[in-house]
Amino acid sequence: EDEYSDRWANVMELLNTAAETAVSLTDFLENAALVSETDNLEEGVAATTLLTLHAAKGLEYPIVFIAGLEDGLLPHSRSLDTRDDLDEERRLFYVGITRAKDRLYLSHAFRRTVWGQAEATVPSRFLREIPDELLAGANAAGRRQQTKTRASSWNWSGGNNTQSTTRPSPSRTTSSSSGSSKRPEP
Repeated sequence: EDEYSDRWANVMELLNTAAETAVSLTDFLENAALVSETDNLEEGVAATTLLTLHAAKGLEYPIVFIAGLEDGLLPHSRSLDTRDDLDEERRLFYVGITRAKDRLYLSHAFRRTVWGQAEATVPSRFLREIPDELLAGANAAGRRQQTKTRASSWNWSGGNNTQSTTRPSPSRTTSSSSGSSKRPEP
């Protein structure tokens, strides 16, 4: 019901805006299609900008985060059928990673809830195509394996995000690039 109301409000806003202009509806719609969501971005404003990969073409930012890098999302499941579609998704990923001036963060989920069911995900095949030497820090391959091992210890049954009994002790000391740190209690 709310979604219907929101959509109807959008239609009414579109009609009102079209009525305010002195052009035909066809001309208005053609013009509106040329307006990009990025046309209204203010340059130099210190704020987070959330964009689709398509909308990011031609733009650059000091820091870029790309999330959801899982097969089925990027590349999208509908693009896995043909080589051309997969190549188009790869080009889109390239657009995203080349938007970063200084730092690029790529992430994927190990588990994702789809239609109310927690499912294990597969990291995007595009991530495997990035050479380890281009990834920040030493031992990128080891970090990848450590993350996989850690994530596999989670038990997502029944929607409770609880860890299984293989969870390390909360007082376990871990090392980091800045020295040793103690894992906080949950």
